Amino acid sequence: MLNIMSGPLPTGRAPIDRASSISSIKAKNICLFFMGSIDTLYQYRQVEYLRLYFGVLRALVEIQKRRGMFVTLLLCAFLVSACSSSAGQAKGQSVVATIYPLQYFASQIGGSHVQVTGLVPTGVEPHEWEPSTKDITTIKRAKLFVYNGAGLEPWVDRVLEEFHSSSTPVAVDSSSGIELLEAAHEEDEDKGNHEEEDIGKDPHIWLDPLRAQQQVKNIVDALRVSDPNNRSAYTENGAMLTKRLQDLHQAYSSGLRACQRRDIVVSHNAYSYLAKRYNFNVIPIAGLSPEAEPSPAKMAELVSTARDHKATHIFFETLVSPALANTIAKEIGAKTLALNPLEGLTKEEGSKGEDYFSIMNQNLKNLQLALGCSSG
Repeated sequence: MLNIMSGPLPTGRAPIDRASSISSIKAKNICLFFMGSIDTLYQYRQVEYLRLYFGVLRALVEIQKRRGMFVTLLLCAFLVSACSSSAGQAKGQSVVATIYPLQYFASQIGGSHVQVTGLVPTGVEPHEWEPSTKDITTIKRAKLFVYNGAGLEPWVDRVLEEFHSSSTPVAVDSSSGIELLEAAHEEDEDKGNHEEEDIGKDPHIWLDPLRAQQQVKNIVDALRVSDPNNRSAYTENGAMLTKRLQDLHQAYSSGLRACQRRDIVVSHNAYSYLAKRYNFNVIPIAGLSPEAEPSPAKMAELVSTARDHKATHIFFETLVSPALANTIAKEIGAKTLALNPLEGLTKEEGSKGEDYFSIMNQNLKNLQLALGCSSG
């Protein structure tokens, strides 16, 4: 931590004696005893309050030199109580969300009544991500822990089982009540007979605006229970977010209604819900995990399929390498285009202020271009 107590004390006064110095140290230590909430403030990055605490502390030490320990401690206790109250109001209810879409939904629903922390860092692809010890501690200290479910975070059950104290957060499975689609079967190319292997449910439910409405409802319900004093705010904010998702659904429905083509080639199999909702077909280069690479034989098959379907664009993702998409595009004379599965934001997207809706709207424009859709 930065030494925010450093800096010269006011000059121009007579030196203090040894007894006064000892008294000053005692006053400082007792003030620090009153300030037991500093660790919590630091944990939640309430830097402004920390600086205020220590700035006040330096001033109080100076007051003590002239006015005595009693006045110092009285002021210290008063100011610490006031700052702690303000800090508690600022941070709100602590919510931890695993991936960006859930972090965004929780922030929009909770507003000023919540402090939402996202687990998967900006620029990191979540499929192979595992929480660190620090991340697990962050989850344990939260009031609510929101995760996607549908198999996206296989570590969740293991982590929750490790919590045995009363401080365990309320876990919210955002996929609860949602009809899940089976993930596309993949060939097991390590087997001589090329058997197809079932890889479970497709977890990318947030890409379907209507299924995302149920995720929003699950978060609203959990917040209303954990913080009944702000129920009306959560209900109202949830309704506004649901309305925006409904408008997004209408934009996709009308925007993808009249198209020349119905097939797209994508870098990984993340778009089952989007494709089923808006009636187009997905040809994935890789499976549910974008890190999986197809064999040379599978690549040749993909090139042939893309050529047969007269694909004009090959979609890549922002969080993974576009190398495979570039290879296929070059082979068939197509262009590459981004289709963002919104598993997380890149650092550039974060710095530009992009969010769930701005990226989903850009996805719609790119789909319209690749499928040759007429406007309206």
